[in-house]
Amino acid sequence: MNILNYLLPPILGAIIAFSTNWIAIVMLFRPHKEKRVFGLRIPFTPGLVPREKAKLGRKLGEAIQKHLLTPEVLTQSLVDPERFFADAVDNIKNLSERFPELDRNLAELTRNIVKENVSGFASMFVNKDKVYASIKEGLVKYLSEESNQALLSDKMFTVAQNIPIADMVEKKMAAYDVAEAEAMILSVVGRELRVIVMLGGVFGFLIGLLTLIPLLSA
Repeated sequence: MNILNYLLPPILGAIIAFSTNWIAIVMLFRPHKEKRVFGLRIPFTPGLVPREKAKLGRKLGEAIQKHLLTPEVLTQSLVDPERFFADAVDNIKNLSERFPELDRNLAELTRNIVKENVSGFASMFVNKDKVYASIKEGLVKYLSEESNQALLSDKMFTVAQNIPIADMVEKKMAAYDVAEAEAMILSVVGRELRVIVMLGGVFGFLIGLLTLIPLLSA
């Protein structure tokens, strides 16, 4: 029997399976735009990703918001409450040393507020610098109390809940050019897609070998 009878089935199986997988993956992204012949849209144009880019962006955003960037994760990632309040208290206590310009501006603001609201004879008895010092002491005391920290933490959690992650991702995806979206996706899963194509060729080759079993057993 001619050796080609044994070689052709696995080789053709590998070529066909490899080509089929490659074409399927290309059709995910290409063509970028709709193609028409005699006014009729050619099926499967544009490719799946260009055609469903908006929906893909929405679903991706919803998945990120639901499973990855949840309000709990955002709150913990953006602000560690315990560390946040400790740093805030420490910064207020040492404001004049760490942020001297800010300290001067706040002190000046306090003086102006006192000047505008306390006039006449009474203003002679108001030490504006002491008022500012009292405000800072009050802030330190307020932020040091656990009940106030819990209240503010809840407020921060509420803010995190209102961050429109899904909308942000959807708008960002929609802003991408189709070629940019393709490049972005391939940068993430390009290696895996190439492996799929190669595995298709391997499986096609193996299936071609299986077709030789009747010939070999004859």
